[in-house]
Amino acid sequence: MANADSGGSGLRIGFIGLGRMGSPVAANIAKAGFQLGVYNRTPAKAEALAREVGAKVTDSPSALAASSDVW
Repeated sequence: MANADSGGSGLRIGFIGLGRMGSPVAANIAKAGFQLGVYNRTPAKAEALAREVGAKVTDSPSALAASSDVW
């Protein structure tokens, strides 16, 4: 499994929950070079993260799982 030191190595990580703790954690995952997919009950939070770090927004947890290597 890739880690942040390897620059992500193309690993697709899915992240659910972009609240007070989740959003900064997800942003750090993307900034470490991993491909990040996100889902959140409130789409606006996911869309804001997509603009900030280039995360891919999905419309359901199952869609996120299907497009991720790790979630």
